[in-house]
Amino acid sequence: MAVRCAALWLPLLLAGGPATAWERLAHEAVTRTALRALPPSSRAVLGPWEEELARRCMEPDDEAGTIPGERERHFLDLEAFGFPEPDLTKVPGPLTLTPDAARALLQQALDPGFPRDRARTGVLPEAARSQQRALSAALRAGDDAAARRHAVFLIHYVADAHQPLHATTRYNGIDAFQRGVHGAFEGDLVARCPGARPRYAAAVPAAEAEGAAVVLTALLEGHPLATTVLAADLGCPWTGKPPRPRCRAVPRARANAGVLACTHLEVIARERLERAAGRAARLLHAAWEEARAPAR
Repeated sequence: MAVRCAALWLPLLLAGGPATAWERLAHEAVTRTALRALPPSSRAVLGPWEEELARRCMEPDDEAGTIPGERERHFLDLEAFGFPEPDLTKVPGPLTLTPDAARALLQQALDPGFPRDRARTGVLPEAARSQQRALSAALRAGDDAAARRHAVFLIHYVADAHQPLHATTRYNGIDAFQRGVHGAFEGDLVARCPGARPRYAAAVPAAEAEGAAVVLTALLEGHPLATTVLAADLGCPWTGKPPRPRCRAVPRARANAGVLACTHLEVIARERLERAAGRAARLLHAAWEEARAPAR
């Protein structure tokens, strides 16, 4: 792009305070891509809902500001379970867990008795599980209105789990002067840079069919990427030295310009959205299959 993200010094329309999700362009793209990626059997039922689900894709965010308990359904801070905060002094590596450790982490994330502030650190895995089960129940009962609502929320939660900054307490920067990086990555980057948008739904193993486990996997993938996003915003090449803070005197219109300057962040955003679409399609299909199974 000629004006590509050299639009980096254009004013960035960033809202103060924490954002709750990818913005409309990304959520709508994930919704449409997921529905078009469904197998023929479930696409015959859910595919015709595409326009309505795409139009309603931001309902979960709208309700986050009005419905008690909704906001925390959009994220999970992995630091609440002992994972380290983003360290901008070194290149992040992947979070690799043994199957036993992953199962234990999932149990902790779902356990209301686990010692953490759930409202503050998030409950995204159980929100995804709840919506997948509710979608299946609504499909089984033939309640299309309820099924469409649950599908909207399930797709939205899956997309949120793939936003790297939804996996960390540092969701909006390391320090106050970095405030706005959350919106710059999930909104401005996707809006201004077509290379950040999904082209297709990534292939997903058939075993990835349970909502809570799927979104926890996505969050574990995303946590190291949060470090990459935050470092890019500050212009930190990993030199082994502490990053140089952005000058606090920089006009607000230039804040978070580093996000738009980085081609590799476009790739990260696109790949996360493509994986979100693939996993959303897998969970939608799994809910449809469960609805068709004989009652137990």
